[in-house]
Amino acid sequence: LGIKSCCIYNNFEKQKVVKNFRKKKKLNIFFVGRFSYEKNFEFFFKNLKNYSNINIHLVGDGDYKQELKKAASGKKNVFFHGFVKDPFRKFLNKMDLLSVNSKFDGTPNVMGEAMSYGIPVIAPKNVGLANLFIENDKYGYLYKSEDDKSFKKKINSIIRNYRTAFERAKKAYNSISRFSKKNTHYKIIDQIEKL
Repeated sequence: LGIKSCCIYNNFEKQKVVKNFRKKKKLNIFFVGRFSYEKNFEFFFKNLKNYSNINIHLVGDGDYKQELKKAASGKKNVFFHGFVKDPFRKFLNKMDLLSVNSKFDGTPNVMGEAMSYGIPVIAPKNVGLANLFIENDKYGYLYKSEDDKSFKKKINSIIRNYRTAFERAKKAYNSISRFSKKNTHYKIIDQIEKL
């Protein structure tokens, strides 16, 4: 058909206020998104609920929220925040790790947003643009999608050596310029002008 195509990524700009390193007794691991099937919040909760040395934070709403609250009943290290506008700005000093667990996704945007604030990220390999964002664990952590053992192995590594996770997040912050306006919005304008 002779169709010419061009790949244009979502836009993420480096934030002026970024996460600072602080050594903590308990890491705060966040899920940010809809409580829906494709976001795989069950995987996140199931694999982290028995850790005593972390706090689990769930930011969002959705059809499965009540079911999840019931499953978390009695757990003192699980916190529900509901829908929050600008969660990365609000929880910047508290959020030690963002966990992306989607079964399938496009970008996902929460990963780019977390990286733009210098927040460490873990995400499933080969889901959306996770491989592009994280580049073989250079800018975060990739685990085998839907694999409990692979996910927990990476989580344990982050807990044992959070400084490494933080250093990767700093590299990720610098790498986010790949998704600047120059490389996204202006690319769209350039392609339109060529029509």
